[in-house]
Amino acid sequence: MVRGTRQSLLALTAVLMASTAQAQSCDQLPTYLDDARLTFGEVRDDVDIDRAMALARQVRGELGYAASAALSCRCQRTYLQLMTATARARQAEDSANMSEFMAQFNLSILAYNEALAALRNCP
Repeated sequence: MVRGTRQSLLALTAVLMASTAQAQSCDQLPTYLDDARLTFGEVRDDVDIDRAMALARQVRGELGYAASAALSCRCQRTYLQLMTATARARQAEDSANMSEFMAQFNLSILAYNEALAALRNCP
């Protein structure tokens, strides 16, 4: 009987911890989106391709965190757009020149903006 109760308590604790982590992740979505927005601004002002690619790596990480948070918030369309933005940032990182970089990076910004629009309709 004690063993069953202990296992039940452990299971309940695991569920509560998971739901708390989900809520915390969802609560962090605005922060992750703002971090990405600020990094996008830094890249657009940057002319050195090496620095621009380093910032693209940074924004890719921020977008990934935002996508995970959107999923925790059950914002599927926002999640999908953030994943697209993440993929475009990755393609920008792999670019051979600044022109190609900016083309991919602008597509990442477009997907990010679509994610923000989708967020307005998120439950």
